[in-house]
Amino acid sequence: MSRQAGIRIGGLDNSKGLRIGEKVANGIVKLFAGVPEYDRRGFTHFEEIQFFVDGISKDRISDFACSFMKSFLIDYTIDQCSSLGISLVDTCIPYLYQLEDHRFAQDVSVKLPVNPEANLPLLFVPKRWLRFGPWLDFEEYFRDYCPLDETQNPGAKSSRVKVLQLHRR
Repeated sequence: MSRQAGIRIGGLDNSKGLRIGEKVANGIVKLFAGVPEYDRRGFTHFEEIQFFVDGISKDRISDFACSFMKSFLIDYTIDQCSSLGISLVDTCIPYLYQLEDHRFAQDVSVKLPVNPEANLPLLFVPKRWLRFGPWLDFEEYFRDYCPLDETQNPGAKSSRVKVLQLHRR
C-alpha cells in the first residue's frame, strides 16, 4: 500500500511534501502565546500566520489548507474517478484530518488512483480552486502595502524579519 498522497502542482514529478520542522512549529505555538488576539480567537484567515512566523509562505499555507481539506479531496477524487472510469488502488494516508473530533487520524486506508510512473497516490483538485491564490499574500503586502518608514530607517534595505517582529509586537 502506498503511504503518501498529495497535491503536486507544477513540473516536479518526484517532489514529496515535507512536514514543518520543530523550529517553525514552535514559532506557531509561540505566536498564540505572544499575540493575545490569536490566543483568544485563533485565526480568521489562516494565511495571516505568514505575517508573524518566518518560514511560512503561500506554498506552506497551501500545504496546510490541503492537509485540512484532504478528506474532501479524497471524496472528490473518488467521485471523479468513478465517473471517468479511472481505477482505484488501496492506499494508506498517514494523516487525515477528522472534522468530527478536530484531530488527525493516522494510517487511514482509502482507494485512490496511482501515478503509474511514481507509484504514488493522486488527489484531484477542482479546477476552479487553482485559479485563485491566498487572499492575503506576504510578498504582495511587503512589496506594496507595508509601511516601511515605520518598521525601519527610511532608505534602508527591506527586511522580512523586521516586519514579522513589528507584527508580533
